Amino acid sequence: MRIAVTNHHRKLVGGTESYLNGIIPELEASGHEVLLFHEAEADQGPVIQASRHTRDWAELASFRKNVIFNHGLQSPGREYGLADLGPVVHFAHNYHGTCISGEKTRKLPQPAACPRRFGPACLLEYLPRNCGGWNPLIAIRDYRIQSGRLQAVTRAQVVVTASRHMEAEYRKHGMRQVIRAPLFVSQKPEPLPPANDGSFRILFAGRMTKIKGPAILAAAIPLIRRQIGVPVTVTFAGDGPERAEVQRLCPEAAFPGWVTQEQLQALARSHHLFAMPSIWPEPFGLAGLELGLPVAAFAVGGIPDWLTDGVNGTLAAPPTPEAFAAAVVRCASIAQGRTNMHNAAKNFTLARHMAVLLPILENACAS
Repeated sequence: MRIAVTNHHRKLVGGTESYLNGIIPELEASGHEVLLFHEAEADQGPVIQASRHTRDWAELASFRKNVIFNHGLQSPGREYGLADLGPVVHFAHNYHGTCISGEKTRKLPQPAACPRRFGPACLLEYLPRNCGGWNPLIAIRDYRIQSGRLQAVTRAQVVVTASRHMEAEYRKHGMRQVIRAPLFVSQKPEPLPPANDGSFRILFAGRMTKIKGPAILAAAIPLIRRQIGVPVTVTFAGDGPERAEVQRLCPEAAFPGWVTQEQLQALARSHHLFAMPSIWPEPFGLAGLELGLPVAAFAVGGIPDWLTDGVNGTLAAPPTPEAFAAAVVRCASIAQGRTNMHNAAKNFTLARHMAVLLPILENACAS
């Protein structure tokens, strides 16, 4: 096949780009010809590995492609025009075209995932529910952008999602065909227990925003300490607007700031549990699988696709410090948590992902 892969970035800036950095070399190694089209300059730093890439729309248009594999463009107009260049398969890594803010989370009266189908009523709820801020002009601007994106995605032959939750989300929005292709773990964690020094160490990693829940974890720490019976320490790796509040609630925690993936893997080896107190519906939540630690999380979004309660971690609801503390305490009692997470990660391989993805691309060519 000749495959045009389209994405806003070529630079490795997030999960979508890491995904493309995994599959494009695999596609090329299998004999497929790939052209990566990206809108943004790559600048300095690591980039997606692709033998051929361009920012020239004319080159994309003239490329004799069998299928366009789209991962999200900044311009809704350009994205809408992809279907005029060939059959499109769209991978929904996030809430592209289905939420004004892209967070799919209401902050008021209390934080909760939003079940609404995207439409004009979202504008009426944006400010009262604090869906993405307090500026009505930004709400109107972003609504128009997401409306354009939804129109573009509707023109795709197939929408691919990583989780059952995202599959349901796009079916709810009337897509013609939605197929689930679970993501893959790039680095296989070793199923080795950390040194047993009589303490219990909890790791959080990510952007410290309200919807990621670091303050919920910080508020849960005193509750965990009262229940778990051994000294409890916690590391908050990352940064963001909630960091000051987290430090106020849990001043004794370690705050190393942003760390590389290699540094995060090293931190995981010295911790017992990975905390994912996200209150927003994570499209998949790959970090929980990659680190090889048992995970305590809220049962939101795609997390239940890979986290089996009581086996490789624990799931909790509703999103309160008390519920999360109980999940952490239960998770600490799973005797083979690391081994079970290691075994779970074996089900999320690049080979399995490609076995699902390639027929989707091939069928789109033939349609």
